[in-house]
Amino acid sequence: MTQSQNSAKVVGIHQPNFLPWLGFFDKIAKSDVFVLIDNVQFVKGHICNRNKIKNNQSEAVWITVPVSNKKGTDVNFNELPIAYEQNWGTSIINQIRGSYGGAPYFDRYMEKLSHYFTEKEYHSLGDLNIALIKFCCDELAITTELITASQIDEEFGTNNDLNIGICEYFEADTYLSGQGAKKYNDEEQFEKAGIQLKYQQFDHPEYKQLFKGFIPNLSVIDLLLNEGPDAGRFFEHR
Repeated sequence: MTQSQNSAKVVGIHQPNFLPWLGFFDKIAKSDVFVLIDNVQFVKGHICNRNKIKNNQSEAVWITVPVSNKKGTDVNFNELPIAYEQNWGTSIINQIRGSYGGAPYFDRYMEKLSHYFTEKEYHSLGDLNIALIKFCCDELAITTELITASQIDEEFGTNNDLNIGICEYFEADTYLSGQGAKKYNDEEQFEKAGIQLKYQQFDHPEYKQLFKGFIPNLSVIDLLLNEGPDAGRFFEHR
C-alpha cells in the first residue's frame, strides 16, 4: 500500500522490545511514522529483554539480555543498564548457532547479529533494542520512519494522552493500535481529537522453519534465518 493509495498519515507506537515477533514489524510496516517509546518503564519478566527462538528439539526457548537494575523496578528502557559482566552475548550467539547453524541464511546474518551482542557495549537496554529493531527493518525492507520518543523535546502525558499527543505532534490522522490495547483505548477521546483509531489486523504467516512442526510468535530472527532476503514479502508495506 503506498501513500498515494491512502492519504491518511498513520502513526504506530510501541516500547522497544528485544528482537520482537513478526506482529511488531507488521505494525511498523503499516505505519508512516513509528515511535519507539523508550522513556517508559521496563517490565521485569516481560519480553522487554528476552524473546523466543526454536531450538533443535522443536521447542520454543528464551534468549535473554540480563539487565542491571540497581534502582529497583521503576527504570525506563533508556536508563536501564545491561549486565555486560555476565557475558550474555556469547551465550546468545551459542544458543542461536545451536538452533540455526543449519538454517539457509545463518551465514548471511550471524556475523551481523554478533556485532550487536559482543562487539559493542550499549548505554542501555533501550539503545540495544532500538539498534536491533532498525537492523531488522532494514533486512525486511521496511522503510517506515522510526522515531525514538526520548529524542522528542515535548511532554505528552501518559496512556491515551500520550498516544494522541504523539499523533498530533506528527500531524497524523490515524493511530494504529495493537489489539491488546482495546480495553485501554478511550475511543471517545480519540474521536474528540479528530484521530481515527484503527486496530492492527495481523494473521501470523506460516513459513519455512527448521525441524519438525511450525511454531508461531517467535522472534523475528527465526524468519530472517529461515527465509533470508525474501522475509520482507510477509509484510504489508505502506
